[in-house]
Amino acid sequence: MTESDVRQGEGKGMSRLHRAAVVSVAVAAALGVAGVGNVAFAQDDDDFEPVPMQPVVPQATFVVTEVQLDQWVFGGGRNAAWARDRLDTQLTLRIDEIDQACGVTEDQRQKLRLAGRGDIKRFFNKIEEKRRAFQSVAHDRAKIGAVFQELQPLQIAFNAGLFGENSLFAKTLVKTLDADQARRYETALRERRQFHYRSRVDLVVATLGNAVGLSTDQRRRFTQLYLDETRPPKSFGRNDYQAVLLQAANLPEEKLKPIFNDTQWRVLSRYFTQVRGLEQFLRTNGYVPDGEPAGAGAGHDARLPAGRGVQGALRKEFIAK
Repeated sequence: MTESDVRQGEGKGMSRLHRAAVVSVAVAAALGVAGVGNVAFAQDDDDFEPVPMQPVVPQATFVVTEVQLDQWVFGGGRNAAWARDRLDTQLTLRIDEIDQACGVTEDQRQKLRLAGRGDIKRFFNKIEEKRRAFQSVAHDRAKIGAVFQELQPLQIAFNAGLFGENSLFAKTLVKTLDADQARRYETALRERRQFHYRSRVDLVVATLGNAVGLSTDQRRRFTQLYLDETRPPKSFGRNDYQAVLLQAANLPEEKLKPIFNDTQWRVLSRYFTQVRGLEQFLRTNGYVPDGEPAGAGAGHDARLPAGRGVQGALRKEFIAK
């Protein structure tokens, strides 16, 4: 074999090695793209450094838990057990208030307690119905919003109180109290609501007075106009400050504006504009009487309508705290 033949053989061998090396690199790259991981191979080029492969991060799975469902209805960090205890306590306090106002017998107390527990059971039955519907779409981001919309009436009912006008408790109360008890209870209820409303009016006037610098005389005139031209909201609760402020926002401007100077009025107008944007929310949540604009009516609760009788009016007068 000549020297030339040796060199040709070496060249062919190097070509085969080169092709093999290229194929090896290509395979390694393909394996890396496929997610096999880092691939190590020997090489003589000190300048070549393989690029480390990034780990594949698994995609998070969308899921809404039953804990989150409870929080939607009852508020953050709360669950059905907490809500049940709260409603049981509210029922006991409500019966005690009625007893203090007009005196009830043990038999009447038992009837009211049974009716109130019926309202609580009915409420949690609705929760369980929504819970079953929720379980079927808990992983479906597109459908979970519809379930949330269906939960909102339950959230509103829980926040407003379960023992209001259309409850079993209120209907049983009307049937259980005799005429004398009903008169005493209606009087106590009206006085309590009026006292509660007056305290909220004082709070709103004090807050706005501090914000715009009202004088003592301005505060007195503002409060008197409030009490003369408005009446208590349909119910009291966590948003009753906004409900009472809405009453002021809807007072006749020709009566309200003369109390303030121009600078004060400009600032107050901004507060009034903001709270008017909440009117539909406040009405939906039971703070504004049905069919009547906020700000309408007299500062004192109207007497019972003629011809309805005390017991007939009690159902409408029974307002949840």
